[in-house]
This record gives sequence, structure tokens and C-alpha cells, in this order.
Amino acid sequence: SQDILFALQVNFHSVEDILAAFEWVDKELGGADVLVNNAAYLKASFLKDGKSEDWRSMIDINVLSVCICTREYLKSMERRQNQHGHIFIINSVAGHSVEVSIAGVYCGTKHAVRAISQCLRRELADKNSTIKVTTISPGLTRTEATLRHLAHLGLQKALEVTDVTQALVDVLTSSPVTQICEVILTPIPNMSVY
Repeated sequence: SQDILFALQVNFHSVEDILAAFEWVDKELGGADVLVNNAAYLKASFLKDGKSEDWRSMIDINVLSVCICTREYLKSMERRQNQHGHIFIINSVAGHSVEVSIAGVYCGTKHAVRAISQCLRRELADKNSTIKVTTISPGLTRTEATLRHLAHLGLQKALEVTDVTQALVDVLTSSPVTQICEVILTPIPNMSVY
């Protein structure tokens, strides 16, 4: 078999874009068995200095798009009568502990996603669904988006993207009767609570 990657550009501010992406996946690929919610946006500011449009963007991308993607995935699974899927939500250690005062709204969105994930897990269990829900919460991770922050803050220790993807693969290949609810990843040495 040949591995093929399909790339779709999606504006996570646009419900229409998200719906179109799921429609394409259902039509062209017959649906997806695994969903990885990985979009995130951070605009750091103190609350007194923050801009409403930045807060709206963080809520739209970090919370609302996760809800929309998850809803559409579950609808697709139901249409296909597939009960053996896995939903991953890439969250953040900021969804477990608030260690900086300059990112209050961002931390709030990440706490919200953690609560939504817990409710979703309960909702699926109440329906006797075997669809799994795993939240992966990495600490600072070296990406294109974080490189300038690492340099600006003088930080040397950060996770690599491969650390996060390996955690996802490890969870995905775990026993079919085991649900790994949360994974927290931090670089070593870890200078935070998590």
C-alpha cells in the first residue's frame, strides 16, 4: 500500500470552510476514523491591554473550531455506523496550570477545551460508544510559530514536534479496550508544575 497525504487549507474562523473540509473527506475518502484537533492561536497580552478581536480569534480557533470539527466527525462516524474511532485534542499544559499572567484568555481557552473533552468522553460513554477521546497537552514545543518566542524569552528547553506526534502514535496503538484520557508532555528539565 502507498501512503498518500492530502492537504486542505482551512480557515478555522470560517464555519463554512470547516464544513467543506469534512464534506470533502467524507466524499473523497469515505470519512475519517481518527480526528486530530490541532489548530491553536495565542496572542499574549495582559487583560487590561488585550484587544477584543484577538480574544475572539483565540476563542474561535482554540474552542469553537474544536467543537465544530468534533461535531462533524461524530456525525460522519454515525452516518457510517462506525463506533471504533479516536478523537485527539492537542491542548496545552496551559489547560492544566496558569503559570504566566500575560496569557489569561489563552489559558482560559485551553481550560475550556479540557472541560469540553471531559464532557465529550462522558457523552460518548453514556451512549456506550467505543470512540476514544484523548487530550494531549504539550508544554512549550519548538514550531515555526514558537521559534521567535523561544529566542525572545531566552528559552532553550522545548519539546520537538516529533515528541508530540510520537505520543499520539503511542496512544493510537494502545490496547483497543484502554482509553488514555490525557497525556501531559514537558521538556526535561521541567521548570513548571507540569
